[in-house]
Amino acid sequence: MTEVVRDVMKSFQSDFEHDKNMLENYQGAFLWLVAPSHTYLSLISFEHLSEVLDSERGLYAMTQNRLSADYTLPNVHVEDYVFYYDGEGDNIECITADEARRIWNVTKSAALFNYKQMHGADSIPTNFKIPVKVCCGIGYLKEQLKFADSIGDTTLRELLHNFQHNYKLDSTCRVELYKDFTEHSFTFAEIIDEPNGGYRCIYNGGILFYDGKWHRHT
Repeated sequence: MTEVVRDVMKSFQSDFEHDKNMLENYQGAFLWLVAPSHTYLSLISFEHLSEVLDSERGLYAMTQNRLSADYTLPNVHVEDYVFYYDGEGDNIECITADEARRIWNVTKSAALFNYKQMHGADSIPTNFKIPVKVCCGIGYLKEQLKFADSIGDTTLRELLHNFQHNYKLDSTCRVELYKDFTEHSFTFAEIIDEPNGGYRCIYNGGILFYDGKWHRHT
């Protein structure tokens, strides 16, 4: 792997230091992408994926194909060299992007099937739409939607609808919508509950009205 990095990478070789740290206490198969400016390590042993699925956030991430080294294989670009290690021996094999996708899909499917067999048919989440909790009062929201319709603008509805495109991190994940101090505007935060109590803000921002339409800022 060190020789590949030396021959291929032209910048950001610190990515490889991160990969080595991930592999330090790991025994098992993995896929590794290397390009002139990045590396990407995906741990794919059955044991590792089963451990990931034991957490609700890991389960949601894997079933949504969320891009993470722990959960999925990223898009493979033209400049990427793809390597596969089967977890045994000392050899790492250069493979095609299609072979990498096949290996990942087979391993992921086996881990999900095993999880489903152990926890029941309804254990795999299927609803990934993030609910929006209207903390500013439904009346205020309706007023702004009515105002948007009156000026022939659709940006407010589009920005509110865009929350549904976010990854749902777990079953508690929601967007909370508040009234901003500026006219016709909102603030928002994506929130998840913590297992030990309390909550955590993933990100926040505003949907602000100016120049005749609404704009999202984070």
